[in-house]
Amino acid sequence: MLIFLTIAAVLTVTPAPRSFSEGLFTNLLNPKVAGLVWLTLFIALLDTLSGVFSRSSVRRKLEAVTGGLLIAFGLKLAIAKR
Repeated sequence: MLIFLTIAAVLTVTPAPRSFSEGLFTNLLNPKVAGLVWLTLFIALLDTLSGVFSRSSVRRKLEAVTGGLLIAFGLKLAIAKR
């Protein structure tokens, strides 16, 4: 049976470019690979914007927004009924 399957696979070989594109498409649909691609793109974006984030005025505004959100979440947690 194994010999038959091997012979059948050899006789029905698909063209290399099509096989490559099907394999690439299958691998890109893998959630782990998609997550890796997403993180790589996100890192590249942050690297591009690192000059903007290092400015003192932008950093102050970012820290003010982050601090305000943390205070708001803390107040919501303190007010929430248990």
